Amino acid sequence: MNRLTSHAAALAAACALCAGAASAQTPYVLDEQRNQSNFSFSGDTSIGPILGNPSNDFEVDGIVDILLTPSGGGFSTGEFDGGHLYTVPSTLMAKIPNPFPFLPPLATIDIVDAVYRASSPSFSVNPSTGDFNATVTLSATNGYTEVTYLGITSTTTLIGTQSDPTPVSGRAYISGTQTILDMPIDAAFHIDDPGSGITADVNLDGRIVAASDSASKPLVLRVGTLQASTTGTFTVTDGSPNTFTYLAYSVAGLGDTFVAQLSVTLGIRNPVQAGGAQRTNALGTTIWNLPIPSNAGGLGVRLQAAQFGKASNIWLTTVL
Repeated sequence: MNRLTSHAAALAAACALCAGAASAQTPYVLDEQRNQSNFSFSGDTSIGPILGNPSNDFEVDGIVDILLTPSGGGFSTGEFDGGHLYTVPSTLMAKIPNPFPFLPPLATIDIVDAVYRASSPSFSVNPSTGDFNATVTLSATNGYTEVTYLGITSTTTLIGTQSDPTPVSGRAYISGTQTILDMPIDAAFHIDDPGSGITADVNLDGRIVAASDSASKPLVLRVGTLQASTTGTFTVTDGSPNTFTYLAYSVAGLGDTFVAQLSVTLGIRNPVQAGGAQRTNALGTTIWNLPIPSNAGGLGVRLQAAQFGKASNIWLTTVL
């Protein structure tokens, strides 16, 4: 190979490397805006329609993981890559009405502690407007259904159930210092309850609105799988660097609790501190590795981290 050819090959390799770096997707963790993320459920079953008991309206909270290119705005591609979205209230109550309205419902169906992650193939984004079309699947990572039929109650896990791949049209864009996702979705799930023999097709219809502010990133908590008699891992990222950080849990459910010492309101009721306070590192990260009690199996837990004046997302999970 002569010198000119060698230089050309090196230049081509360098350009390819630069192009690869430019096209690398940047992960964004977006905080769900609960007051704008309004949903309703509906559906049909093998014994009749699904109605709210009393209401079919709910909200969605949590975090959305999305990969966007290029970093900083004018996005051209995107991909949903996880998250932790849960319903508020945490129990959605439904009924299957009796054909004779003066009689009790044929059955009741409760969806309890449901948590979903979003995934999709890569999709194109209009760099000027943020408009995109994608196919999104919601997968349950926590929760269960409780069906009462003919006086018998049966429970079935939601973990592993998925929505049909759902075509969506939304926007992902920058406004000032905020990265914003605005996406209507109507996700369809098929549920089988072996205990009652009832099958159901359930639709969750609403709008996912989530945002992250580059000037003040939300504190992010992620929790690994928790299993009784083992060690659980609890990770905080995007915190203020070199700052004392606290981890709390609740078995009493969701609800506002003001913590005066930290000047922050947690979203869990009767919180209990887990482990000791830890300083974040220079990147704003800290990790707890804590023992899970042997008698905790089956327990539903809400967890949240906090620094002074700042609270993380809430993480719902069930101890195995």
